[in-house]
Amino acid sequence: NGRAILGHRTRTIGRRVLEEMSRTGGAALSGRWEARAWKALSRLFPGRNIAVFTGLGEAVAALRKISLLGPTARPTDPPCFYGARRGLCDAEYSPDVWYWRPFLPEEAMPPPEAIQLPILPVPAAFGIQVVTAPRRRRLPDGGQRPAEVAFAVLTRAIADLRSANSGGEPERDSKGRPRTRGQLSGRSERALSEVGDAWVARCGPYLVPRWCPLEESEAVRRFAEKGFYLGPSDRTTLVMPALLSRGELQALAGLTGGR
Repeated sequence: NGRAILGHRTRTIGRRVLEEMSRTGGAALSGRWEARAWKALSRLFPGRNIAVFTGLGEAVAALRKISLLGPTARPTDPPCFYGARRGLCDAEYSPDVWYWRPFLPEEAMPPPEAIQLPILPVPAAFGIQVVTAPRRRRLPDGGQRPAEVAFAVLTRAIADLRSANSGGEPERDSKGRPRTRGQLSGRSERALSEVGDAWVARCGPYLVPRWCPLEESEAVRRFAEKGFYLGPSDRTTLVMPALLSRGELQALAGLTGGR
């Protein structure tokens, strides 16, 4: 759902985890990376309350428990996501809880007064999900503490995210809020420009499905024929073409009617 926006970075993540496990013997004892992670989060989301959970499901359940999210409502994504997803627009979306995604154009960023669920480049397997809110809004207790290695991975992910922005430091608006949409490299922009709109629409660097639920099995089949596996998630976002090889990019462009 967008966590691989900077690539899976398997070697980087694995190296950081091995380093941390060698220091702590595999146990979450030192608290060193937790402190670093909180400092990095406060810089990325200045002036906001922050809570950390052991996963997206746990965060959503906690928001439901204190009635910040309805029992059947989903967190809201940018409007450009919904225009592409025909047949899914009748779902119930919360006006108060939004996903925060890096590299989106400013008009697609969530309103600052909303509770935000950042989709950071941390694989879900590491079990950590951030929630932020304006100072005046309370957040539920984070509950079970994520493992120390999860905080290590989160710290590295935020550093990578900041480095991916122009000049390595997020731009800030007049109120000091980070505009972490960043600037894609020339290769990224060229790759994105070659993707057509037959099956997907572009929202910043993200590809959003255009098919309705009845067309999903056909879409999955066609993508699989070209070597693209669509995971069994909500499929609100797809691949980031900037991470593809030239051959894969050509296959994707052909599949989506691009050049």
